[in-house]
Amino acid sequence: MRQTSPVDGHPARPIRIHGFVLISGMGWLLDLAIMTSLTAAGMPVFLANCVSAGIAVSFVFLIAQRRTFVHDGSWIIGKFAAYALYNAIAILLASLAIAALAHTVFEPILATLASVVSLVVDPNWRLALASILAKVAVTPLTLYANFLFMGWLLEGKASLR
Repeated sequence: MRQTSPVDGHPARPIRIHGFVLISGMGWLLDLAIMTSLTAAGMPVFLANCVSAGIAVSFVFLIAQRRTFVHDGSWIIGKFAAYALYNAIAILLASLAIAALAHTVFEPILATLASVVSLVVDPNWRLALASILAKVAVTPLTLYANFLFMGWLLEGKASLR
């Protein structure tokens, strides 16, 4: 028998952010693979992240809305539209941050390291690696913001539990 929450009668859930992090981690790996491939192929970091993150957040919403958050179980097109709008803005902002960090912080560091060890690296691959490092730096903030927004959107509250 499933335990229910004494507060709202919904199924009791352990600290849900752990489940959300697991689902988001799968989406993040998908995002990272797509972004890296696109950047290595010569697509600008900003655009590559916009494309890859759009695919990944759709994946996360579709899985997490049923596995992590409490709702009535119906397909929720209106809430997905609100989530998509939120993420359009969030992805643009994160993409700007990732591109800026990749170009101004991580790519120069990687170029310096490559020259120190006399390693010839294709500039697109160096930028792809720089974009990975930038995405790693930005991810904790975007993950937390996404979790809070989904909690508010799907349950009317934003909390870690």
